[in-house]
Amino acid sequence: RYPLVEFLTAVLSAVVAWHFGFGWQAGAALLLTWALIALSMIDIDHQLLPDSITLPFLWFGLLLSLFPVFAGMHDSLVGAIAGYLT
Repeated sequence: RYPLVEFLTAVLSAVVAWHFGFGWQAGAALLLTWALIALSMIDIDHQLLPDSITLPFLWFGLLLSLFPVFAGMHDSLVGAIAGYLT
């Protein structure tokens, strides 16, 4: 499985870099992509997502919503509240 995860990470990183180009948006998107890949693999194995990964990225996503690259503040807050309640 390790080679598949590495391949998936490389492909998704290339897609993000191609889409956003060089800049802070690409860096933020790469961090989110890598975290989501890690969370996906943990979820497949354990069906439990650790707060040590999810909570920092919740706040990181809300911080990014101040600069509406991915989503605006309203959409981000609704998503954070919905995620917290589920």
